[in-house]
Amino acid sequence: MQAIHEPLETGAITAQRFQTLCEKKGVTWEVHWFWRERRRDGRLLLRREDGRAVFSREYARSTSLWTGGDRYLRGMRTGSPRHLAFRAAVEFLENN
Repeated sequence: MQAIHEPLETGAITAQRFQTLCEKKGVTWEVHWFWRERRRDGRLLLRREDGRAVFSREYARSTSLWTGGDRYLRGMRTGSPRHLAFRAAVEFLENN
């Protein structure tokens, strides 16, 4: 029996939902880059207005090349580890 997988929403839709929820909930977000072995990974943080972190998710970079897409939220590829981290943040914001 094969599992039925729901299609992923695109990176652009996730980015739009994420930004809307952040504004609605009054949280700020930031990405910190760090080295893990030979690659540079990211950590997504959501903070409340008082500066307290309420969500954190680490993700592996999907490529070893540093590209312009790393700087912009709308540049994430659908299904990439970065996209999945932001989807998890959207789910967190929707449920809290």
